[in-house]
Amino acid sequence: MDRIKLFCLPYAGGSSDFYRKWVKSLDENIFLYPLELRGRGGRYQLPFCNSIEEAVDDIFETVRNEIGTDRYAIFGHSMGTILAYELSRKLIDSGYCEPVHIFFSGRYPPHFVKETKLRHLMTDNEIIEDMTALGGMSGNLLKLTGLLKLFVRTLRADYKMIDTYRNVHPLEKYNFDISVLRGKEDAIFTGEDIDAWKEYTDKTCMIYEYDGGHFFLHDRMEDIAGIINNTLNRGQKCPMRVEGQYGQ
Repeated sequence: MDRIKLFCLPYAGGSSDFYRKWVKSLDENIFLYPLELRGRGGRYQLPFCNSIEEAVDDIFETVRNEIGTDRYAIFGHSMGTILAYELSRKLIDSGYCEPVHIFFSGRYPPHFVKETKLRHLMTDNEIIEDMTALGGMSGNLLKLTGLLKLFVRTLRADYKMIDTYRNVHPLEKYNFDISVLRGKEDAIFTGEDIDAWKEYTDKTCMIYEYDGGHFFLHDRMEDIAGIINNTLNRGQKCPMRVEGQYGQ
């Protein structure tokens, strides 16, 4: 089977470390490539990006040098979905080959404008409460003052990028299949939002819904790996909507 690079983009407050555990569950020819944003992980000494556009410009330089003649796909969760969309548009508009597939997880489409609170302006305690309500704050982290402070700092920077993001692109449909993943109890990405993703492709939009909230993917690693393997390698056409096909 041909080699495929899978570029993975983080959710707010996340880093490339989350995706690295997927490597054992993906087919051997799928090369996992978690992208690290500035200000975290191995790029901790660099300043945070101030906008989605700045973050995309940054990771674009890495991705365009890695594509070569390899086929590639993109996976993004929550904030990573915005990054995946903007990165794919920039690559295509710059004349690079288009991805074979994009996996959009945990967020409504870019052209949706929702009135939400400006989370980057919240207090540290409010940010902690907000992330805890979404299920993205572990009990152990709450006990580690130093790491918690760093996490909140990262979250605030990411929230600023999300809060100030506006999609300026006309809705141009992709010429390849896409997949959309969602937790059924997700308060951010509702069931009413999900079908709108079908407007983003002239091909097939495959929808996967699972029990769980915004961070359902923490408990669904094997399921998601199964979706990725099936989609990128086996060429099997999945139904338009799949509810817990893998592991339920």
